[in-house]
Amino acid sequence: MGAAAVGIATGVILFTPGIHDVIHRVPDGGGQPVAVTKVKKEGAYGGSRWPYFLPDGRHFLYVGIEGDDPKGKGLRRSPRFS
Repeated sequence: MGAAAVGIATGVILFTPGIHDVIHRVPDGGGQPVAVTKVKKEGAYGGSRWPYFLPDGRHFLYVGIEGDDPKGKGLRRSPRFS
């Protein structure tokens, strides 16, 4: 597994299945993982990493990397999810 974050108040686990994957969420009681981020530009370094929940428990920050250039990365904020 790449990296993970747990939303205690919301009962959600965020994780990246592998180093070049997008972030998925799954209920803390188990279930089917669902992708919650996406990569606009595929490439060797593309993916989402290191999710971190914000205090509201409904948004999170993550590092998004686009394409083949590892310098094409940035800190991003998720859309709200319930």
